[in-house]
Amino acid sequence: MCAGSIPCWDMRNKELDYDSMRKLTQQWRAIAPCYFGDYYPLTPYSLEKNVWVAWQFDRPELGDGMVQAFRRDECGDATKTFRLQGLDPAATYEVTDQDVGTASKVSGKSLMEEGLSVEIKASPARRVVTYRLVK
Repeated sequence: MCAGSIPCWDMRNKELDYDSMRKLTQQWRAIAPCYFGDYYPLTPYSLEKNVWVAWQFDRPELGDGMVQAFRRDECGDATKTFRLQGLDPAATYEVTDQDVGTASKVSGKSLMEEGLSVEIKASPARRVVTYRLVK
């Protein structure tokens, strides 16, 4: 996913998985504005097939953002923890796994010090996690 999207699905094809396309479009709508925030790499850059790669986009003026995490195809670890950046340690954030739909409330301090734990059972695969400041 990126800041702009032009879906080019052949709607005449009756074999298309419309539910998945709707879900991905809704997910894109939820995260696209975050691409215009601050960028934080959460892992070193690597093309290796046995690692996780993740980054964070944060919009401090709005108190929200997202993490995109990728488990490469030869990575043995199904879970990885990432320390988020740029959050308010005194604030509480609602963290939502966009792929699973689960949400929880976590302190900014915990997300920055203990980190955000992401589980991806399949490989290769990806996960999108959003967060927003709870007022």
